[in-house]
Amino acid sequence: MSKRTLMRRIDQLTKHGAYRDDAGVWRVTPNALRAAGFTPGKPSAPDTPRDTASASADNAELSQLRAELEQWRRRAEIAEAIAAERERVIETQAASLRMLTASSTAEPARKWWNKLLPA
Repeated sequence: MSKRTLMRRIDQLTKHGAYRDDAGVWRVTPNALRAAGFTPGKPSAPDTPRDTASASADNAELSQLRAELEQWRRRAEIAEAIAAERERVIETQAASLRMLTASSTAEPARKWWNKLLPA
């Protein structure tokens, strides 16, 4: 039995004679084990193995989920590429707009006939 199993019932074991020695090691007697509900010398029945049909179904589901995950990863990569391209387009349009607005705020050029007439 595992240490964890014993530690879950340590209170019962100590009531029936289990103790810690000077080195900090637990000493558990067979009587303490029996009193806590354990059966020393008589191992419990092994876990029933899963049927192969259930394991096969689990493997098929796992394969399907892996394929679906790969498909989602591909879609995410494509979406990120599209988003990056759109960001570049927006930056280019913003630069063009800044250039257009900068030229419209400058003083308008005087026409050639205005140069002949006094202002």
